[in-house]
Amino acid sequence: MKKNRSSLLHISTISFALTLAGCGGGGGGDSSTPPTVTVTRTVAGTAAKGILKNATVSAYAVGADGKASTTAIATGTTNKDDGTFSIQIPSDVLTFIVEVTGNANATSADEATGLDVPVGTGFKLRNVVKLDSAGQTTFTGSVSPLTEMITKAAESATGGLSADNITSAKTGFATFFGFNPEQTKPVNSRSAAAASASPEEKLQSVFLAAISQMAVDGALACGTKTTQSDKLSCVIDNIGKIGTLSGGKLNVNNTLSGAMDSAVTKVASNTEINHTGTTSVKPLTKDDGVIPILPPAANPILAATRLFASLRSNINALSNTANTGSLDIRADALRADFDRAVAPLDRNLGKWVQMTTQGIDFLHAYQAGTASSGNIQFFANGSQVGGCTIFSDTTGTIPATAPGNAVSVGCSGMHKAVPGSFTFSAGHSTFKRAALAFTIVPVSAGSTSYTYTARARIETLTDNVRDPNLDVTVGTYGGTPNRARGTIEYVPSGGAISSIAFKGMMPARTDAYGVAITDNESWDLAASRSAESGNLYKYALSGAITSIKNGAAAGTVSLAAGSFLRTEETTAGQINANSVKEFSLALAAEAGGSKVQGTLVMSDVLNDKSGTDFRPTKIAFSGNLSTNSAQFFSGALTFAQTNYPAFDATLPESASNYVQTSATLLGKLSITDRPVLALALNASSLAPGKVSLTGQYDDGSNVVNFSVSDGTPPVTKVSSVDGVSLSLNGGDSVDVFKDDAKVAVLNTKSGMINFTDGSFFSLK
Repeated sequence: MKKNRSSLLHISTISFALTLAGCGGGGGGDSSTPPTVTVTRTVAGTAAKGILKNATVSAYAVGADGKASTTAIATGTTNKDDGTFSIQIPSDVLTFIVEVTGNANATSADEATGLDVPVGTGFKLRNVVKLDSAGQTTFTGSVSPLTEMITKAAESATGGLSADNITSAKTGFATFFGFNPEQTKPVNSRSAAAASASPEEKLQSVFLAAISQMAVDGALACGTKTTQSDKLSCVIDNIGKIGTLSGGKLNVNNTLSGAMDSAVTKVASNTEINHTGTTSVKPLTKDDGVIPILPPAANPILAATRLFASLRSNINALSNTANTGSLDIRADALRADFDRAVAPLDRNLGKWVQMTTQGIDFLHAYQAGTASSGNIQFFANGSQVGGCTIFSDTTGTIPATAPGNAVSVGCSGMHKAVPGSFTFSAGHSTFKRAALAFTIVPVSAGSTSYTYTARARIETLTDNVRDPNLDVTVGTYGGTPNRARGTIEYVPSGGAISSIAFKGMMPARTDAYGVAITDNESWDLAASRSAESGNLYKYALSGAITSIKNGAAAGTVSLAAGSFLRTEETTAGQINANSVKEFSLALAAEAGGSKVQGTLVMSDVLNDKSGTDFRPTKIAFSGNLSTNSAQFFSGALTFAQTNYPAFDATLPESASNYVQTSATLLGKLSITDRPVLALALNASSLAPGKVSLTGQYDDGSNVVNFSVSDGTPPVTKVSSVDGVSLSLNGGDSVDVFKDDAKVAVLNTKSGMINFTDGSFFSLK
């Protein structure tokens, strides 16, 4: 499987404007009382479930007893178009709740339905805010169902909305989600802006759309409600109880997080609802339902120091130091190692097994006089992808004319147009394609043994007609002619093959342009076929495949019990649309120092736009990956191609002809002499050279969230779960914040951090 890969290294900047406010009084000999000047703080943000328009905004001070006042200290209304708000509160109020409620004019831009849904007075969302500095005159924070979860967790803990509970809830949920919901602006997943949003905004928009989808589906016992608004309120109230605080941990209700995961998966794959391009999202569900909460630092400076100490400690594990200011989480390296190890499992494996069994079935049918023609074609999604012909000689040269002179079957397929090879001149079209071809000959009449010759080749077609004289063999096989050779054993049952085994040399594996990647392949593989419901067949697989390069083994994949290929076939042996339905392989693989062991599942086989190529568009792996650089990954990886039917495999990749991809990674990374890193990634690519991602690592003492945008310039954000954040684009100077207040400046060239208290720290 050839994958398009792009570097995941991009960084940029974002700034937060801070202003100062003061007051003054009169003097001189005037004995009158100077006027009282009230110093205020601006509290701004965006309210969403989806975007809340014309909703009521209120702020309530939280007292030392951990309880919110019932009297608002400020009120306002969200913008009628984008849900933004801005209110003024007294500057001496450092802990407060921002509450957004419905009213007679309020609506929610509901992502699941695409409608502006009225939200009445019973609708409520909150965000609890705890500031460290009275001098901070502007605070910007979002209000959403995700911040409602944080508020609920804090207020339901012993002590209510205490400073410690608020800090613990924010830290725990920043770990849970992989981003800070308070500092992430809501974006409607249906909007055009969703595609260009920041990685955190894209991820959050999928979560918010999932909550709308849960309401539409009547999830969490909310189906009895009569309106979408009431269903939304019901879902928000129930999902808000997803986490509770106790013993320095966030305890996650895995039933609720599992329901959220299911809705996220449903929404992410719905292109009508989801315009973010984020189609794969790592699951929220934690194995044990418990998230340890990082103990708070004594002050903002120490919190920032802790983040930078973690980054410095893990710099070799997580960054490409050759690219100053780059964040590489080694996802590309892991992907390359994975591809290298499983490469012998070329996507042609399933087609090869299927075509050979179909070919032998066809030979039997022709010899028995039940086949109406000496030719059969294979289709997928209505496009021909191969075919077989019955021959009267063992070399596959002379077509058979009757059952009595049928000696062999020759098949070709796995056709892949060579990109850029199409030409049109003097009214005629010409193009080249890479293909595999084989001829199968029974050892003797009635025998269960067959011999085969096979090769990879480049074919030239003029006006869609192949000229055999222009075929070019690809690969190194030996013998005359230059062909791979081996044996096939089969056991027939009811006129069809129930089991088949391959032993010997197989054709070279090629790239998209038909260039040989290996000399050839060596197979010792067995498959047993059994009928399932309808026209589905299951091929149980076992054995080993070895790649040969420069005369030596370059990689081996072994398939254990439980491996299978599921196909859809007609009783005549013709491949139906989307014929290869699923691969599920229990494998152990090794190549070039990269080793893989686990389960690989490939599914959703689709045709490209040209009809010349079809492949699995979803891949999921769970297991272990080790490399010769002493790295070791244990966990799960997923890859998905979201628009393969719109991609033309016969044309070069371009901005208008590109396979959009998404990927997730969730697991643990071990590196020699380093603590084990728990690592999570969501990544997507919507255009050539454009990759956005969100991620998180946990080294046992620190949990750090990060993201990379696909904008120009790209932006990288790094934040600790306890509120320290910075944002870069390669500039020389970067401000560092703790809970929206500036605490340091980072010099990206020298790696020196200068804190506002005069202390400093070096990343080098």
